[in-house]
Amino acid sequence: MQLRFWGGWFLAIAGLAIMLSMGCEKGALGVKPAIVSGRIVKADNDSVGIPGATVRIMSKEALGSSELKMGKNFLTTLTDANGYFAFENVVPDNILVEYSKGANKGTYPSTSTTSQTDTGDTAESAKLTAVYVKSGVVVNLGSLPLAQSEGTLPTNVNIKLDLVNRTTLARIDDVTRFIVTVNGVPLADASANTSLTAGQLRDGIERSSEQTLNIVVRHDSSTILYQTATLPPITVNGEEVYERVELTPVSYNLLLRCVNVPDYITIAQTHVNVYAETPSVGSRPPQVIATHTIENPGAAGTLPALVKIPALSMPVDLRIQVRGYKDEVVSITNNSLAEGDQGNYRLDIDFLYDNSALDGLMNNTPAANSPFQGKFTYDPNVANLSRAGMFNNMLRRDVVLIVAGEDLQTNNWVNGMINLPRNATEFLSFPSDGSAPLIDGRSAPVNSPVEVIFNDVAVGYELFYTVTVSGSASGSFPLSNENGILISPDIDSLGRALAIGVNAKRPAN
Repeated sequence: MQLRFWGGWFLAIAGLAIMLSMGCEKGALGVKPAIVSGRIVKADNDSVGIPGATVRIMSKEALGSSELKMGKNFLTTLTDANGYFAFENVVPDNILVEYSKGANKGTYPSTSTTSQTDTGDTAESAKLTAVYVKSGVVVNLGSLPLAQSEGTLPTNVNIKLDLVNRTTLARIDDVTRFIVTVNGVPLADASANTSLTAGQLRDGIERSSEQTLNIVVRHDSSTILYQTATLPPITVNGEEVYERVELTPVSYNLLLRCVNVPDYITIAQTHVNVYAETPSVGSRPPQVIATHTIENPGAAGTLPALVKIPALSMPVDLRIQVRGYKDEVVSITNNSLAEGDQGNYRLDIDFLYDNSALDGLMNNTPAANSPFQGKFTYDPNVANLSRAGMFNNMLRRDVVLIVAGEDLQTNNWVNGMINLPRNATEFLSFPSDGSAPLIDGRSAPVNSPVEVIFNDVAVGYELFYTVTVSGSASGSFPLSNENGILISPDIDSLGRALAIGVNAKRPAN
């Protein structure tokens, strides 16, 4: 009897466990979230994803009795840079997918049937057939197309073009005229004039609207000063289009050739820097409009340098700068190169040409004295006015080699040479008692130095000397420096010589 009692309880407990197990399988305790993913793509090209699109998942069957009914699922996300999206916590249910970007919308799955809500309104979701999502599964919806409509165009569009000089970045003068074509048709003002000023274009010209505008701007003049500009296609999104248009001025091509370059410049691999600049006007300083560097101008095979000079910038000063030289400035005016005569012109930079009669810069002037530049006006038709002479621009100073030492004997003769340009060489001997120097030149008294003076030596480069002492019974001997000595400019312009000591000691054999 007691066994049957406990057996009945056993069967009851087992049955209850089975019922609970079945309930958990279908009820909330057994639900696992699902993953729903996909990609929003262009309707006309499904290989291109649409970034930043809004994607929403919601349950087909709404719950609750209020006007704002919510289903088990109401999730929102944005697509990534390639159009992909994913929802990781989707409750198993019949779901609908809505996606949009801007005014463009799409749904999945889509159908042409309609139904009404409880309030009598046609719901967007009622047009859809639901997607059933099971517990714990991964659902890939694939590529969902989104048609991107262009929207409604206005009847007319006001086109405003702000024309700017690309070289100077200054606005082009209001009165300068241009012809502008839009989709191949000339743009015209209210009086049907197609020759429009830069001022009119800034204020705006109205024309009938089109979805895409292809605009071309060209200078309207018998002398063309700007290159024609073609703008990228412009999509119309409103009643006004504004574009900043940088126009490139027509340029003269000036070919600069360096000739007669001294060896010491070539060895030092000196650069020639060229600046094209507009002259100063009032309080406005010169404005640099082009630069170029000629590297190692004396090397074999060095090609002429090309400097572009905008025609609109006339007059232009071409400033040539070389280490150890004063600037040479070549003035280029409208008389030098007339408007409309754009082309290729040559200017030689001649290191052995003295054009002091033309540029006003006399030779041998101290570094700090004014002027620090020579200047002349360029004329491609005159030989001497189509080359910049650098010889008279050379900065110079005196250099003295003071030769003294135990092996410099009475009546020895001293000769000296250097690698840099100079105007003259002098030799002075001084007696040991400190009295006036001997006038007979290079013979040396006992224990007295000999000064070898090189007048007007080029500065800015390394000096190498060779001194020969001769006249002794043991024969002559040379003295030289292995490391170059940089000759710096005489910055205080007092005319002081740079003194270099030379130890007169016979080299060991």
